[in-house]
Amino acid sequence: MTEVKSTLKNDMTDIRKNAVQIKIIPCSWRKRTAFWLSFFPVFHFFFLQSAAPSFKNSSSKTRYLTLFNFLLIFIFLSKQAQASPCPYPEKEPFVKAILQAVEPIYYNHLSSKDFHLFALQNRFELYSNNPELYHQEGTMHGLTLSKMEEKTFLQTVLVPVKGGFCLYPVSLTLTVGFSKMAVLIDSRYAPDSCPYKAIMEHENEHVKTNYYTLRFYLPFIRDAYQKALLKIKPVFFATPLQQKTATEHMMEFLQKQTRPIFNFFNQVQRQENQKLDTQESYLRTQLLCPVSDW
Repeated sequence: MTEVKSTLKNDMTDIRKNAVQIKIIPCSWRKRTAFWLSFFPVFHFFFLQSAAPSFKNSSSKTRYLTLFNFLLIFIFLSKQAQASPCPYPEKEPFVKAILQAVEPIYYNHLSSKDFHLFALQNRFELYSNNPELYHQEGTMHGLTLSKMEEKTFLQTVLVPVKGGFCLYPVSLTLTVGFSKMAVLIDSRYAPDSCPYKAIMEHENEHVKTNYYTLRFYLPFIRDAYQKALLKIKPVFFATPLQQKTATEHMMEFLQKQTRPIFNFFNQVQRQENQKLDTQESYLRTQLLCPVSDW
């Protein structure tokens, strides 16, 4: 994370600000493929006639069977093309990612033994600090808690076609960040005391680590959504009343496809925070103030 910290800046900027209007072209990729493959049996036949002696010497039955097989392929592709009533979009859907930042709230009214209870009551994630060191008396006087949140908004367009409507995904706005963050400092230390300031300095490193890690992995999260969005095919239905259900199915697919990247991010964030919570780091924090102050 040292290299990451040296390269990342504090400004929180959006990704991909330019919107793209969706356009429909008259034929799908299946129709175009079937069109070009329709010429393949003819080319193949003349090629074998001119360049393959074994084909020339083969029986008429064998030659006709070869052409018949290619004819079946052409018919199959044509059927597949006709089975999809939704035209192919010229513009690919895209993802716009936004990093959500909140200022941490500092609490100084609890003793360290009540930190975990506070976290559970306020639905925070308990991975910012090393749980093994937490239970050692006198080693932990602060705790940083964060709550991860993701919001998605899928923009779609409904295009009338013969026999019904086609629903296309146009863009996805992804907002990722922390909905809240809390820094707890043991109530035995007054805000103007040396231990309070030393503990706050240590906990602020956790706050920075949370944001540095998220900012570093935001492009990877956006790419995961982009790949998933490109996998979504246009949905055909007879009445526009089915649009809401179709959109919900698209969102469920996106969430399922992108869950692994969030699991990986949570694991990395936990590991990076635990690097700050060692016996050595706690000892350095305690050496910042006289022993009598602790």
